[in-house]
Amino acid sequence: MDQLACRTLALPLGRTLFDYSTRSLNSQEALTILGPKVSARFREHKADTVWAAGSVDTSWPLFHSGVAAALSIERSQAKGVHPSWVLLNWPSEPASDTEPGSEDDQHRKYQDSLALHAGFLLGMGLVSGQSKPEGETRLRQAATSRQAGGPLCDIPPWQAFKYLSIRHGLTSIALLLGRACAHRGSMNSSVSKVLSLHIPNLLPPGSSELMLLSYGTQAAAMLGLGLLFMRSQNRRMVEVMLRELLSIKQSPLGNTSSALDGSDAAESTAECYSLASGLALGLVVLGQGLSTQSLADLRLLDTLSETMGS
Repeated sequence: MDQLACRTLALPLGRTLFDYSTRSLNSQEALTILGPKVSARFREHKADTVWAAGSVDTSWPLFHSGVAAALSIERSQAKGVHPSWVLLNWPSEPASDTEPGSEDDQHRKYQDSLALHAGFLLGMGLVSGQSKPEGETRLRQAATSRQAGGPLCDIPPWQAFKYLSIRHGLTSIALLLGRACAHRGSMNSSVSKVLSLHIPNLLPPGSSELMLLSYGTQAAAMLGLGLLFMRSQNRRMVEVMLRELLSIKQSPLGNTSSALDGSDAAESTAECYSLASGLALGLVVLGQGLSTQSLADLRLLDTLSETMGS
């Protein structure tokens, strides 16, 4: 059953491609999102045997199931949905008058629902914005002038704060990345401010200790900045991302290890933040090669080569 579970929990990634843009949307009802279920029927048994997760963390498979559900919505309908419909899909908190002994089960189901909804958030961010322009010239113009549209583009500040205030790792990751995907290449100032709040080195001294930032949230914010400033060659962003890479090289645990919230098993070590910084740097200067004269003094290729060789 454990071997079967390993295969089954990987299915949401393939289902995303198989069901893409095939599902009609009813804006008056919440979207039904089903997580992967592992069960089997053995010989000489009439009933199915259901695999119990137990201590196994299934947050990421549930997260990808939420992404698959969002991307299965017909694309034009998903882009035209109102932001309030996204909040309609918010999972209900467990009742306070539950029977003794069932609190753990209710808490587990609620955490699973949060993981599903977090993936749904990211999926709605992926379908937001305009379709990708064709040709190099149109792509360059889209990096600065595109007007994005979609539920995560028009989400009001109070709704974004509601998602971030619960301090659920996957939800924070999904919202930050989803909004960055929806506004990719636009250099939107309001989205940039929200993302920057989750990068400790962009905050005043002492503020990161109050926010208890996790590496997963920091990585999502850093990658989001790369998407937001994609192809812009923004010098400020390039300097920030390069500095973050070098700081991680000098200290494997980064400089915020004392401020980490280790309660979320979905968040890992500084490696994800280092990888996100490198990807973000590549997105900002995507396709420019040696033609970026304004950044020549930063010696990007030499610096990155030294970092990889150490």
